[in-house]
Amino acid sequence: MTDDNPFQIHPEARRITVGSGLAVSDHALRVEQPPVMPAWYLPAGEVDGRFLIATNHCSYIQWVGETCWFDLVDGTSNAAWLHPDPSPLLAALGDRIAFDPHRVTIYLDGEPALASTRFMSPASRGIGPIPAPR
Repeated sequence: MTDDNPFQIHPEARRITVGSGLAVSDHALRVEQPPVMPAWYLPAGEVDGRFLIATNHCSYIQWVGETCWFDLVDGTSNAAWLHPDPSPLLAALGDRIAFDPHRVTIYLDGEPALASTRFMSPASRGIGPIPAPR
């Protein structure tokens, strides 16, 4: 992590399960940007796309590039995102989807992610690209 790239990307050794059937992966990448809670990026092929609804909401995030958001079919808004063309610094995130652990439960080897970390998401601090719920 440097001033030119505040992110650290690591292969996740734990099995990631998202919600009840949204996704299961043994191939996730953990992206850290302290003090923000880590994000787990799962290969798009390991996410059940039947539960995702692409939105018209895309934003631009420095160092990352364009970020496009998904709602869930149950009505949960902005629950997941992807970077369709990530910056060269984060090229490993291409064709991967991440989920907001404040909007859907993410399990790390069966334990809820929010219970296993003390980080806060930008949304929980009232900042970041996720708009306020309607």
